[in-house]
Amino acid sequence: MTNERSKLALGLATALRGLILALALGIACTMLVLIPVMASQAADAYPEVAYLRWPFVALLEVASVAGLVVLGSLWRLIALGRAGEFLSEASARPLGLATVSFIIAAATFLGIDAYLAVGLQAAPPLVFYGLLAGGLACLAAALVLRALLGQVRSAEAVKRELEEFV
Repeated sequence: MTNERSKLALGLATALRGLILALALGIACTMLVLIPVMASQAADAYPEVAYLRWPFVALLEVASVAGLVVLGSLWRLIALGRAGEFLSEASARPLGLATVSFIIAAATFLGIDAYLAVGLQAAPPLVFYGLLAGGLACLAAALVLRALLGQVRSAEAVKRELEEFV
């Protein structure tokens, strides 16, 4: 039974790592191709706001890097889980990094959204709601990871108490 669980856990970890690699490749392609191409097309289509091309490209690249940091943190958490160390203080750093990265991405999405909607008063509904949904999803993920960090720290405290007792 334990051997079957071990094989299942290894398969799950391998599948998750494959998914992380695919997502990282997608983010890299988005950073290198999609964002610059779409920014160029938008600058050509709307010359009155073409000056926003490079600031928005830079902000979206920052959000993309934040996504890569989250994926790297998840990779590390999978390794800690495989080693049986997920509920230890070793998980605090990757959880903290992922939380901060989600907050940076949320601030980027919501900041761009607010500037387009309020500052320029030129936010098409699809763009407005897309950026809003992305920002809120990142904030929700940051809250979940913050709660998970609290649980990991609680588990570590219980573990220390047990070790002192025994």
